[in-house]
Amino acid sequence: DKTYKELMMIDSELIEKINEKGSANDVTVFPNPVTSRATFKWNQPGDYMLSIFNLSGKEVFSKTGNSNKVVWNTDNNIKSGVYIYKIEIGNNVLSGKLIKK
Repeated sequence: DKTYKELMMIDSELIEKINEKGSANDVTVFPNPVTSRATFKWNQPGDYMLSIFNLSGKEVFSKTGNSNKVVWNTDNNIKSGVYIYKIEIGNNVLSGKLIKK
């Protein structure tokens, strides 16, 4: 059996590996909350796929390209609420929460 200290060290190592793979901290979303358009900017250049989902899991927006920045123009069909974004860049996945006013 592992001791508490050993388990905490393992958890710390896993967190570091997850952070190396990418986290929401690697993405800047502004403004957040968004009213009519949000800009997503990240550090990793390359081919990307941005997906935005409502809390029911329905994809409400997606875009692919080769950049480190994308703009999401929300429209009247996008209701106020909380959304989850996911940006796939190669083997990395960056995700976080976005609020639509």
